Amino acid sequence: MSGFFRQHRLRAATLALVALLPLRAADLPDLFAERVRSCVTVEFLIETELERQPVTVLGTCIDAHGTIILPASAIGARVAVRQLKDIKVYRPNSSAAFTAEYLGQDVLTGWHFLRVEEKFRPELVPVTAWVRAGTPEPRLADEVWGIGLRGKDEDFRPYFLLSRVGLIQPMPQVTAVAASELGGPGLPVFNRDGALVGLTLNSFGQNFLMFSRRERGKQRVSPRERGTAVSRPDSAESFGPAPAVAGRFRPRTGGPRSRPVSPAGKPIGPGRERGAGEQPGREGRTQGA
Repeated sequence: MSGFFRQHRLRAATLALVALLPLRAADLPDLFAERVRSCVTVEFLIETELERQPVTVLGTCIDAHGTIILPASAIGARVAVRQLKDIKVYRPNSSAAFTAEYLGQDVLTGWHFLRVEEKFRPELVPVTAWVRAGTPEPRLADEVWGIGLRGKDEDFRPYFLLSRVGLIQPMPQVTAVAASELGGPGLPVFNRDGALVGLTLNSFGQNFLMFSRRERGKQRVSPRERGTAVSRPDSAESFGPAPAVAGRFRPRTGGPRSRPVSPAGKPIGPGRERGAGEQPGREGRTQGA
């Protein structure tokens, strides 16, 4: 009888384990629905002497005061702060626009900082809410997932992307490269349990001169497009692991009107007129250096 009971207990334990597996997989839709509230789409205009150029990028909310970070490439190095006009922020699955102000750029990470108007802030969840103490660094072949956002004509509908870590190496900062597309540039990346493991970086295609999305039928990029044409700007395959970046996007804000503090410990602020992406050492920096 003892053998029968042992076999029965083993079978019961096996069935219980198998029963848990689909439940764990079913958690992903809930995790996705929660974490998509940390993601936004940002639109703005770059005003020149001849025209107003529309720009659409993706951003991540980092605190309860509506502070949003954009990738370094979101604003060109030669664009002056005064050229940034009509900044609007959209949440996923919505066409409602909210205004935002440009705060400045951080020297160390290159990220741009915005702050959205107060009435939009309750709709956002800071990405730091998904930081879990003790979360291990991503390893080769680890499963990771991210979020993408469709265009304005689809009300910025979010979509799910799943991949595995294919490479980890310094570039020069520690960077993990996924085996396939993982999310929109500048959006968070999570592990299977929903813990934050990093932020997506620009697609490798953005480092090369590619065909413009606005001129797909042409073999050459016009002079006006040169340097801005990209390959799949709405997706990325690489991300900076959370241990390398988490402390950098936790700005120390004393209140809703205070400015974020850069990783170097100085407030992010617009300062004098300059290119929004101008590098340190040039005249008129606005970064929190």
